[in-house]
Amino acid sequence: MNVFKFLRRISLSVFLALGIAAVPVTSHAAKGVIKLWEQDWTGNLVFTKLYQILLEEELDYKVKSIYMAGTMGWEAMASGDLEIALEIWPSYNADAKATYFAEYGGNGSVSYVGETGVIGASDYYVPRYVIEGDSARGIEPMAPDLGMHARGECNFCGLEKLNQYAELFATAETAPKGRLVGCPVAGWGCEDQARLDANGVNFQSVELGTDTAQW
Repeated sequence: MNVFKFLRRISLSVFLALGIAAVPVTSHAAKGVIKLWEQDWTGNLVFTKLYQILLEEELDYKVKSIYMAGTMGWEAMASGDLEIALEIWPSYNADAKATYFAEYGGNGSVSYVGETGVIGASDYYVPRYVIEGDSARGIEPMAPDLGMHARGECNFCGLEKLNQYAELFATAETAPKGRLVGCPVAGWGCEDQARLDANGVNFQSVELGTDTAQW
């Protein structure tokens, strides 16, 4: 997971401050207010709060965290209305990267700074009873050979088997395709349907609106 920042007023020393013994201190008026992009998932909220504490308590900046949804947030980053974005997943946000990041053919209005050091992964899950059954509820295994693959064993392990069970996971809205409960909102830029299509998986991705609804 990567850190992105619009390089306008703050130096790279902000991101290295935990390892710096002393940092020159100036007034809030001279430094201005740093605006962090707050988003709607737990990892981003944790990192945003961490950086707010770091900037305010260690570097004496005034900080304001501002919530914005995906597309609006990227536009605000490019214009300077927001200045730091944290925990942006590199395999997502394809449109934003192509628009704003020079590394991906964009106009360079948003710059990549560095990594947070946290390693994330996107996985697909099915209810355990689908594979193992549930004797307490009288449920027989429905897809015992679908299997549970250890993370990192291989890329997209088991996806080819999903097509055998598309009907099992289908709903009235998706039939004959199976249903994948993907990222809850389009603003996350997860490209779930594109991933399914690229891997030949006969499923339709749906958005439930919130991550709470997924559980």
